[in-house]
Amino acid sequence: MGAGAWWLMGLNLFVYHLSAFGLFMEAIHRKNRQNAGVYMPASARFLVAIAVIYSFSIVIHLSSADSSRIVAAVYNLSFWIMGAMIVVVMANNFRSEMIPDILDGFYALSFFVAVVSFLILAAWMKGIRDVTLPSPLYGLASHLGDTNLVKDSLLIRPLMWDWFASVSRPRFNVFSPYPTAAGGCIMIILLMILTRAVLLHKLKNAVFIGVFALSSLGFLMTLSRISILAFLVAFFVVFLVEKKNFVIWLLGLVFVLVICYPLLESLTQWIMGLREGSTSIRFQLYRYSLEQLHDADWIFGLGIKPRENIFAIPLGSHSTYISLLFKTGIIGTTAFVSFQAWLMMKWFRLRLIVRRKRELFLFWRSIGLVLVAMSLWMATEDMDAPQCLAFLYFSIIGCFEGFRRECLYGKS
Repeated sequence: MGAGAWWLMGLNLFVYHLSAFGLFMEAIHRKNRQNAGVYMPASARFLVAIAVIYSFSIVIHLSSADSSRIVAAVYNLSFWIMGAMIVVVMANNFRSEMIPDILDGFYALSFFVAVVSFLILAAWMKGIRDVTLPSPLYGLASHLGDTNLVKDSLLIRPLMWDWFASVSRPRFNVFSPYPTAAGGCIMIILLMILTRAVLLHKLKNAVFIGVFALSSLGFLMTLSRISILAFLVAFFVVFLVEKKNFVIWLLGLVFVLVICYPLLESLTQWIMGLREGSTSIRFQLYRYSLEQLHDADWIFGLGIKPRENIFAIPLGSHSTYISLLFKTGIIGTTAFVSFQAWLMMKWFRLRLIVRRKRELFLFWRSIGLVLVAMSLWMATEDMDAPQCLAFLYFSIIGCFEGFRRECLYGKS
């Protein structure tokens, strides 16, 4: 429940980074006492590589950038460093005996989401159109750059209204500076508590159904199209991977997709049209951002995202992939895509090993659901901005590294 308290207190801006650093230093200290080395998994090395490349890109563009944008770039950089640290911590600490406790932790988060969702629904039914409260630390906004991310991270705004499907609708936010990030957080929480319910045979439990229903309501009220789409696609992909005749199923899927292409094209247009203005601005932003890259910029990136008057947000935003190409060039983007591909490949190769034990198989499935869903979520959203979501995502990757190590080599 710490995430809920941190959000209400306005601590999101730095508490996850400090937690990752503190846990990382404690892990090193403990290993030193045991005269043991610290396990540095491959995914953490990828994240370190991204951070080094990003740092280099920032340094070579310092002289031409505004000071506020430099601070913002360093803050974005800190997410990749935080990610590497938390992956190392979780990879070194994970044991399969911890799986029930990990799932219980997500269940506790779902209770918080359910309660806030219920309160916001009640407020909406009473005609309240906006719930915005300054956190105890909101006064620091003017001293921390006064950017949108800073202000939104120090505000508690669980209810706002936005256009969706040509109608103004209530929009939900929790744990995060903006609703789409909240959608990503709740998406992960729902995937994990479903795994817990299956593991404990509680899918028909009344309490679970109530919590899941209210959390799902909050999830839908984020109006995050990419989160909802990623949630559904993840189940479909993992369902295929679980099949013993995976190649045959994959070929069948390709055949069906080819046959149904006109229908899929219409569905895609409908989804994008639900918030047509937002979709149009995103694609304009992507195109304009990439047009700013010239010659060597394609190799190393521009490092620092400038602001242009024609857009309300910095260039190179609203897509982790486009953002990394803009900031770190082809080199940094290749490192990140390799990071994603490595995770999926290693996860896929465990599918036969984990079948020997139900608990291991279900946890393996939950990790796959998160990896697939988040790889799609990042297509239209930045990973190095929403603090709670980044912490959850990198923590799960760290658990996967420890889980994979134990499955292959036993406890160590």
